Amino acid sequence: MKYQLILGGFIKYILYLQAAAFLVAAAYPASAAISQNENNAETIQIPLDGQGISEKPIDLIYKYSHNGDYDAAFALAKKQTESGDIEAEVYLAWSYDNGKGTEINLELARFHYKNAAIGGNVYAQWCYGVMLDSGLGGAEDPVEAFKWIEKSFEAGSIDATVSMGAMYGNGRGVRQDYAKAREYYEIAASKASNEAFTNIGRIYFHGQGTQIDQLLGLAYFCIGGELGSKNGHNLCDELRPDLTDEQIALLVDEMNNIIVKYNLSFGTES
Repeated sequence: MKYQLILGGFIKYILYLQAAAFLVAAAYPASAAISQNENNAETIQIPLDGQGISEKPIDLIYKYSHNGDYDAAFALAKKQTESGDIEAEVYLAWSYDNGKGTEINLELARFHYKNAAIGGNVYAQWCYGVMLDSGLGGAEDPVEAFKWIEKSFEAGSIDATVSMGAMYGNGRGVRQDYAKAREYYEIAASKASNEAFTNIGRIYFHGQGTQIDQLLGLAYFCIGGELGSKNGHNLCDELRPDLTDEQIALLVDEMNNIIVKYNLSFGTES
């Protein structure tokens, strides 16, 4: 079967890990919403040059940005924002957030994300919620953060889905509930969110609302890392288990089951 062919790479990766025991740092960093999504963040989708570009201002903004002309993109986004263009305001917020075409200014990034969030932009709702939760660009307000992240989740944001899990897992803006946290992570994992797999691994590894299963947790860490999660890769590397042949076989079985459960593909064809 296709998924079985993937395991050879995993085994090779696991065999590379040496020594040390099953130990890991705290389950969640303090700023849950942002730190749990750092490798999986949805970004503004900028069309490739010449594809889908029209004379609409937002398309020109994306074209400038794609071509590396952030100054022109920022200038046009600022002009369009003054005219009430919500999509342009999201880009303007992103520019302030990332220092593209302007200096980093988290206060202005938060201001413009908030405006776009109120205007109904799903990405902005998530970003504004993250900034509220972490206190970036202003006061920290986990309760208000949860409201905006939930809005984004309800509109289909995968990043917001992961953040919902982190908020429940940490009790940020809502009563702590590990079962709910896992529920949201599993929803995001079903959409191939790399950080969701890493966070599910934390739940099993630390026994958060469930029985401790460190081998299963490690399997989720490794799969999250293979999908692109730096956290998952680093956790897998930091654990450095001195696995026996029997442990390797059990780990492969666990990873195999996860791959089947979520219908994952890593580009290996049968």
